[in-house]
Amino acid sequence: VILVAANNLKNEFKGWAQAREAINGLKDKGVYVLLAGTESKEAAEELVASASSVGYLETEKQMAQVYQAADIFLITSKVETFGLAAAEAAACGALVIGFEAGGLGQTIRRCHGLVAADDDVREIAEFLSQSISGGDAFRHKKRRNHSDILAYFGQKTHTEKCLDVYEQSINSN
Repeated sequence: VILVAANNLKNEFKGWAQAREAINGLKDKGVYVLLAGTESKEAAEELVASASSVGYLETEKQMAQVYQAADIFLITSKVETFGLAAAEAAACGALVIGFEAGGLGQTIRRCHGLVAADDDVREIAEFLSQSISGGDAFRHKKRRNHSDILAYFGQKTHTEKCLDVYEQSINSN
């Protein structure tokens, strides 16, 4: 299952055209695509692969369930400052594949995902194809991804990093 999700899936900054092109290039791979966000039903109709839409999800629990259902989270945003969705998907066990797109590339790398050069649809398609046919190596990468992302972006680590920043700020005055 390849998941593509965004608040508004067809917003030009979320890179739907690039995701669609990469996925449609996999028509012989027998993939299933799950789409989440507004306009996801319309987007599903544009795919050659089997696809369905869960629409816009309103709760963290719903989003976590969708992330957990995914083998791959494809994020083809053109602009992201951090890539929270990438970190969330990785924490739920999905392999993240996406563009460099500002801070997104750094987050994906930290999650042991695969980063393509901005707007390089061919490279995204190659990553998807390799991951789909990767077998045991793919499953190992997902397991490593899950435990590392929880250690790096988990609540305890995040809280400690915030406290460090606050402490540094207080001590610098």
